[in-house]
Amino acid sequence: MGILRIVAEDYFHGFKDSILGLMFIRRILAEDAREIQVEPPERRERTVLQMRREKQGIFRRPPEPPKKKDSLVKKLTQIYAMNIGFVVVWQLLVFILSFVFGLFGRAELGETIGYLMIAPIFVLMKIVQMLWFSDISGACMRALNQPPPNQESMGRMFGETVTSLVHQNIFFVQAMLSQYLPIPLITPFIFFVHMSLLNSMYCFDYFYESYNFSFNRRANYYETRWPYFLGFGTPLTIASSMFSSMFANGVIYALLFPLFIISSYKVNWARKYDGKIPQITFCRISYFLTQRVAELTRWWYTPTPNSQLRPVQKQ
Repeated sequence: MGILRIVAEDYFHGFKDSILGLMFIRRILAEDAREIQVEPPERRERTVLQMRREKQGIFRRPPEPPKKKDSLVKKLTQIYAMNIGFVVVWQLLVFILSFVFGLFGRAELGETIGYLMIAPIFVLMKIVQMLWFSDISGACMRALNQPPPNQESMGRMFGETVTSLVHQNIFFVQAMLSQYLPIPLITPFIFFVHMSLLNSMYCFDYFYESYNFSFNRRANYYETRWPYFLGFGTPLTIASSMFSSMFANGVIYALLFPLFIISSYKVNWARKYDGKIPQITFCRISYFLTQRVAELTRWWYTPTPNSQLRPVQKQ
């Protein structure tokens, strides 16, 4: 019973943090609203040459004011527009493939292929969004008074990003296949657990990128704190599966996903309990396949052994 209590407590911690973390958006918007005060240049005595030029009507062009960065509201609006645009493109692909295959009497096959196209489309969306989200990530870290992390080499950053994307896509396939398990009543629950964990991985991926977390360190966190991440991904999973229409669920996901990314910067999954959370290797298959892919990328990226990494506990 003690283990069940700890698991339930950690799950509700994750669920609560994902909701309360949305309040963090107000804080970073307030941080972004502060205008940078540009001090006027010091007044210096004019030289004889300057006074002579002034008499001749020759004036030096004043320096241009510094360009103001786009506001976070504008950045979020761009991300929303891009996400919804990708959802529309995905639905168009489903319709086109269903129509083309329908000419040969295989409309269901075309529709299935169209739905599977969400994986590469989502990867493309994440890559573009990762570039646009850098300013928002910086604002989150400034609001938390966190110093910028040490910059890793481009090769290592690229390797970590590719490895993470490969793992998430493999786990996505694993989640899709889990709904076909021949276990009545339990199969929907297994599918829901997979999708909640997957959504949590998606949300925390930007946080991990900001702090240069290696793939193996992320894997260790997921397996040792799985109730927390399961709880964190639950609200987004529920919100994006309320309707029977895939398009409606996709739009809801596109609108809420950036907000939960921001929420991930405010959470804390490293807490001490009077007992140990049982480690469950629910990603063993996806980790194994991802490690095989990572071996092909050793020329730019050398993974750190998983056994050397442990989650940091906050006192």
